Amino acid sequence: MQNYKIDLLKLSVQDNDNNLKIIWDGECISKNPEENIGKILFDIINNNKNINKEVILDFKKLTFINSATISLIVIFLKELRFKNLKVKIDYNKNYSWQSASFRILENFTTSLDNIQK
Repeated sequence: MQNYKIDLLKLSVQDNDNNLKIIWDGECISKNPEENIGKILFDIINNNKNINKEVILDFKKLTFINSATISLIVIFLKELRFKNLKVKIDYNKNYSWQSASFRILENFTTSLDNIQK
């Protein structure tokens, strides 16, 4: 497992036989997430050139996310679709703030056939 720390956010990457799971834990407060979080996310995918497995984005431990990071996630999802990778998005629907924040992603991902919610 690889761990990355950005401000109050920890990203943990679990590379298993069938999937690549990215666990988001803490708060996404970066004003320029493409410079730090984005670099990490795209490096994870680009450094796994032979990746042919499902990518799981696990937000269940996330306690806050700003709109700039939501935008970055949309860009990342488009890149995963371009690479023909299946994606699963996990979040806690019992947390009202997560439901509200990720409703944007749900609306966006309805047009992407590689996303499972």
